[in-house]
Amino acid sequence: MSMYELEDLVEMAVKRLAQSGLSRQRLRSLYFNLFELEARFDTSFTHFRTMDELLAARYVYCLAPSEHPSFEARRAYFEGLSSFCFIDSDGSGPGPDGSYFKAPYLYCDAGSPLWRELVELGRLGGSDARPPEPLPIQQVLEEVARAAEEAGDVRLVAYAYRLLLWDLLEVDVRQLEQDLAVRRLRDIVRRTRALELKLDVGALRDPTPADLSDSELVRFWFDLEDEGPRAARHESGFQRVVGSSRGQRREG
Repeated sequence: MSMYELEDLVEMAVKRLAQSGLSRQRLRSLYFNLFELEARFDTSFTHFRTMDELLAARYVYCLAPSEHPSFEARRAYFEGLSSFCFIDSDGSGPGPDGSYFKAPYLYCDAGSPLWRELVELGRLGGSDARPPEPLPIQQVLEEVARAAEEAGDVRLVAYAYRLLLWDLLEVDVRQLEQDLAVRRLRDIVRRTRALELKLDVGALRDPTPADLSDSELVRFWFDLEDEGPRAARHESGFQRVVGSSRGQRREG
């Protein structure tokens, strides 16, 4: 099933972070990791929901098709573009180029193959030539939740905490108990009482009694008071929803 909730989380997070006062380089890294999270699940390609913010942080770069390094060698291909698509390195379909077209422009993300080519050609320099930093997703969403708390955005705190669980289902609960970002995130959830905001939709729902009974991780996640030792972990009724590769995703 499509995880529209995760698409909404990424959109809300980008918009909130854009107002947080963080440095452009930090925003680029946070955006990079948020979209990597989104791409791990069954989601649409949602960059255009927040394109103004992504361009402002120089996480996304916009150029005319004629500015693509392969334009002269593939003029007919580029001049024939008319609707949204991902650009292939040889023009035959989705592939590793890393750029995408929405009339009348091409776009590429920092860290993508086309971005690297532009850096190597000397067309991007300085801070633009620095790649985004891969970060643990719990650290990214803790920063999102911190910005949300400062803005009084309890809904975003709830989205970040509830949906993070789906990306951590294979992580041992003891590791998460000691993870400083998870601890800080849980503190934010306690202070904002975000779990009291009931979001009975898809992956945002409260766990069922069976979920709580079957999974030590789910019990830990939804019991913000209990930080003590736990029994052996069991499999959860929560099922991870894995997405398709980025190059095959639809615009949404």
